[in-house]
Amino acid sequence: GPDGTTAKEGIPLSSLVAGLCVVLIGLSGMLIGYLRLVHDYGHKYLTAFLLIWVQTAFIPYITDMTNIGKIARTGKGFIPADYSPTEGDVKFVGAMGILGVFCYGACFLGSLAFMAFSLYSY
Repeated sequence: GPDGTTAKEGIPLSSLVAGLCVVLIGLSGMLIGYLRLVHDYGHKYLTAFLLIWVQTAFIPYITDMTNIGKIARTGKGFIPADYSPTEGDVKFVGAMGILGVFCYGACFLGSLAFMAFSLYSY
């Protein structure tokens, strides 16, 4: 969690699970790529597992969207209090943050599509 403890619920737990899913995708993708490229060995169950597991890569995206939405509603965390932001300022910055995460999601979708199409070719 944010204070150095183990994440047990909410956004910290979701971020932990998301990170572990992305690590597993990377490790299994490297294993499958190595086996296919170096040893010319492919297995339909390994590839199917990775194709299904790639779908969990959207967990960090959904977590970021949820986190920005929660912060935007409270108004804390976007603009320092020293600038004395108005409610409109906070909503504007929150909306721009969500649009930024949308753009991140579009790029993320493209990279996952490339990986999935590469796996389908095997």
